[in-house]
Amino acid sequence: LNQTAEEKAFSAVDPFLIAVYDVARERRVPINMHYDYSDNGMADFEAGLKAARDESQSDTSNDAIIIWAHSGDASGTVVAKLLAAHRNLYLDLSSRNPLCSYGGRLVSMDEQRLDDGTLTLKSDWKQVMENYSDRIMVGTDIGPGSRHLDIEKTVAYYRTLLGQINEEAAQKIAYKNARGLFTMPAP
Repeated sequence: LNQTAEEKAFSAVDPFLIAVYDVARERRVPINMHYDYSDNGMADFEAGLKAARDESQSDTSNDAIIIWAHSGDASGTVVAKLLAAHRNLYLDLSSRNPLCSYGGRLVSMDEQRLDDGTLTLKSDWKQVMENYSDRIMVGTDIGPGSRHLDIEKTVAYYRTLLGQINEEAAQKIAYKNARGLFTMPAP
C-alpha cells in the first residue's frame, strides 16, 4: 500500500479538534499534535492547549494531554514558557537532531537541533530538560524514507545529549515518561 496522507490544516480550536480533545479526555489517551512553531501561530496553539484542559480541576487528571511533535521546532526558551503556562503540554524530541534533513520545515537545521553543533546540549534545552523532565520524551521519527537506516546514530545522538543532564531527568525523558503516559508495565 503506497498512500500518502492528505495534509489538513486546522485551527487548534476548530470544533473538530475540540471534539478530539473531549474523546481523548474521556478515554485518557494522549494526542500527538504536529503544530510547527511560528510567532503568528502561538496564540492559536495556546488556545488549543487551554481548550484541552479541564479548568475545574487543579491537576491534569481530566486534561487532554497534548504531545507536541518535534517540540514544534521551537527554541528551548519558547518551549520553557509554554511548558510553564500549560500543564497538559508534553514534548516529543523526535526530529530534533542533525541526522535527517527535513524539507519544508520552518526553521534551519541549526535551530532544529538540540545541540550547538559540537554535540554539546544547548543551555536553554538543558534547562528545559532538567526543569520539565516529567513531560518530555525522546522520539525517533524514523518512519519516512530511509531514516530507519540511521536509527543507531539517532539513538546515540539522544544518549549523548541525555548524558549531559542529571540521571533522574535523563531516565524520565529516555523511557519512564513514555511508559507512564502510555501505561506500559515495567519490564
